[in-house]
Amino acid sequence: MSANFENIDSEFRRELRDYSQPVPSDVWGNIEKGLNQSKKSKFASFYKIAAAIMSFALIGSLYFYINSNNDLETDPVIADSQQPVKTDSQSQTIDNNLIISEPESNLSENISKTSKNEDDLLITETPLITQTKNQLTYLVADVNTIRINDNLSKIESYPIIINVDKPKGEIIDVRKERIKELLNSISDLNNVIALNIFSDQVEQKSDKWAFGGEFSPLYSYRHITETVKESDKEYFNNVENPVMTYSGGLNMQYKAYGRLTVQLGVYYSTMGQSLDYMSVYANSVFSAVADEYKDRYLNSWSLENSTGGISFNSEYVFIDDRAERVVNLAGTKNTPDITNPVFSDLDAEVRQNFQYVEVPFLLRYKLVDKLIDVNLVGGFGANFLIGNNVFLVYGDTRETIGHTEGVNDINYNGTIGLGFEYPLMKRINIRFEPTVKYYLNEINPGSPVESHPYSLGIYTGINYSF
Repeated sequence: MSANFENIDSEFRRELRDYSQPVPSDVWGNIEKGLNQSKKSKFASFYKIAAAIMSFALIGSLYFYINSNNDLETDPVIADSQQPVKTDSQSQTIDNNLIISEPESNLSENISKTSKNEDDLLITETPLITQTKNQLTYLVADVNTIRINDNLSKIESYPIIINVDKPKGEIIDVRKERIKELLNSISDLNNVIALNIFSDQVEQKSDKWAFGGEFSPLYSYRHITETVKESDKEYFNNVENPVMTYSGGLNMQYKAYGRLTVQLGVYYSTMGQSLDYMSVYANSVFSAVADEYKDRYLNSWSLENSTGGISFNSEYVFIDDRAERVVNLAGTKNTPDITNPVFSDLDAEVRQNFQYVEVPFLLRYKLVDKLIDVNLVGGFGANFLIGNNVFLVYGDTRETIGHTEGVNDINYNGTIGLGFEYPLMKRINIRFEPTVKYYLNEINPGSPVESHPYSLGIYTGINYSF
């Protein structure tokens, strides 16, 4: 029987109608792999373009950073886009639209919404690369792994987001900012300035004048500059001693300029010295005889010293223990015999004393203006002689026995000192001033010895400012 090959196809279809053969598993894997390769080829150009954009963005940011004059730091802002830049096979171009989006806080919310609406898109790893240069913030999403299921034919969009924020640069001076803060902290600057000016004016007016008084014990002596004989200077320095005197008075001060103050005043002061190595004896007969016989026991004496001669009449007997300073002017009378029991040693001291009214003119310069002020004091003064006495001092008795001859009625002194002032209370200051006063002219121009009195004192007083 010959075979009928004309209807061979019909026979095969009839016989194989119910026949089925399972497809090997690796066939579908190869098909899927082929599909993925075709899809990847479609995106190759897209990644190249994205890489180029990112490179240009980084290079541009670096250029603006190098040429910027201000190093301004800003926090990167993560933006979300509702208008992605699309890539298709026809144009293979990217629409470079600048998308200003929501802040970073809304990113997670937007991603969750996208995940709900597009269940077929799963982003498993999305590292963010952020570059901030001169307020330009770029956000590039690099998708490392994207899995799509069979229902997704292509990726419709893949956004590249550029967030632009360019605040104007400004140079901030920290010193100006601090001054502004200080001024803002003052409630009413005009009132404060007015009060300060008024306070300064009141203070200046109150400091213009001051009235006060002071007192000081004095160390009083004299300075010998010239003598007829050189040995006389040493001799007088050995037989004469300084004495303690005093000075006190009132003064008026005027603040002339800045730290400079002018002071005028009126003071009473005493100067002098004592004659040492002088023995004085009393005659008991003088007090016992009648008055008409007393002149027989009176003697005229002359005492020579460095400031001038002293002449007087006295019933006392004066004996110089070192030299011939004492002269008995009553030549007809015999020198008393001091070994006679009627004479008794008084252990007395002969002291010269000069009283002056001093009118000083002083300049005071304030060296230190603190809680305790320190002033440099200097000037001169005129001294008017109002008293010239020689005292015999013994025990508690001070007896006037004569005066020094040839002393000037007016003497001039120079003054230098260092003053300390402390505010005792408002407008009242207490003062301490160590001061040296030296007579510029000799006290007795007719004496063979040129003698200049001087004094050392610490003046203490109180001043009232007004």
